[in-house]
Amino acid sequence: MFSVNSVFAHTAKELPLPEHANLSPEANELNKKYLSEHTFKTVVELAWPPFYFKNSTNGFHGIGIDYKNLIEKKMGIQTEVTGNMLFSDILDAIKNQSIDLFYTTARTADREEYALFSKPFETFPSAIATHR
Repeated sequence: MFSVNSVFAHTAKELPLPEHANLSPEANELNKKYLSEHTFKTVVELAWPPFYFKNSTNGFHGIGIDYKNLIEKKMGIQTEVTGNMLFSDILDAIKNQSIDLFYTTARTADREEYALFSKPFETFPSAIATHR
């Protein structure tokens, strides 16, 4: 099993506090203002079915795209998809902050050193299949 989170490549002082935090109405309004005034750079993973895959017209589809669209709508944020990458390159882009967020990755101790994570929003089984 692995849990899927959104990951933010911002430093803690730059990232607005979550809406559900115990904040004053003024602080929540500042969060909404920050989110509405910024365009966040993100990427799509090259191929990780069923999370990300290209259809016959080279458009990206999958669970990750569905989560991306839902999160953007619920949070009221604007994003710019700056390309597609292999997952290892996405982790590097998060580390060097050339992207602002990525929608489907698991929290690990080493990733917590350079990124902020949402609460898990989905858990999926994981398995390895081999030939006899």
